[in-house]
Amino acid sequence: MTIDKKNNYFSNFQRLLIIFLPFLFVSCAQLPSELPKQSLSSQTIVPINKALFSAEITKVISLENIFSLSPKQREEFIAYHDKQLTRGIKSHRALSTFLQNRLSSFTYYGETLVAEKAMRLNKGNCMSLAILTTALAKVIGLEVSYREVNSLPIFEKHNNLILSASHVQTIIYDADFIPDEIMYYLSRPGIVIDYFPNSSNRVSKIVSTNEFESMYYTNIAATSLVDGDVNKAFSYADKAYSLAPQSKEVINLLAVLHRRAGDDVTAEQYYQLALAEIYTDITLLSNYAVLLKSNNREDEAQQVIDRLEELDDPNPYHWLEQAI
Repeated sequence: MTIDKKNNYFSNFQRLLIIFLPFLFVSCAQLPSELPKQSLSSQTIVPINKALFSAEITKVISLENIFSLSPKQREEFIAYHDKQLTRGIKSHRALSTFLQNRLSSFTYYGETLVAEKAMRLNKGNCMSLAILTTALAKVIGLEVSYREVNSLPIFEKHNNLILSASHVQTIIYDADFIPDEIMYYLSRPGIVIDYFPNSSNRVSKIVSTNEFESMYYTNIAATSLVDGDVNKAFSYADKAYSLAPQSKEVINLLAVLHRRAGDDVTAEQYYQLALAEIYTDITLLSNYAVLLKSNNREDEAQQVIDRLEELDDPNPYHWLEQAI
């Protein structure tokens, strides 16, 4: 079963997807006329069953602390930035070269770190780099955005869970750009910050700020689930859900958390919510089928599997995950 643990370069980040094993083997079948009835609308917010964990045990880190830098780190960056400005370098390019200089000795590390720790230790995964990029941009008032790209995922197996990393790029924008009123622009001038730029990567979708922020909490929740810390996993998933209640990764994570805690009823509500909102998501469909099978609802599970076979998902790596 699966859960979802422009110019130039340097920042992609990781979004963890969690995958329960074994994967479903999907055989050929005719497309059904309908799936199991959806009792939830896309506007529904399914409440977390907080009786399953103790929220007060875990103190969830604030957004402010995620993107905070130490006074010394701020001074180091501002000194570098201001020196670049005196040379005629624009702010967004100064930030890019600051990161480029650091990344020559930056160690790729699987843990998701806050900005201060990533800069102090000079290491972190892709999400850590995106957080650090955002923190530096905040210091000098630059605007950033995020976009997801289709790229080869990285898998880690932990007992009956698999963590799969997907890829998001950070874009820092030229603050001095003034659009010409008679011109039409496809995008504003900016620099893509990316760990491993690859010409085979294809832009998938824009990621909102709330979705990006929720990804940090989702990562920590996924890691906590692997570590067996259910209280922390639920607490961080709850925060992620409050930031991005329509995120299929967060919804899927909550479904798996509830199922592992023995609450199949709430887990199914999350799958139904996700299907009402994102009807053709491969991970959600396969996970929902697993839940239905585990409750001996074979006919309903087969309907979901049949629908899965007929999907036309343009991202080949979603299918690669299912093959693995």
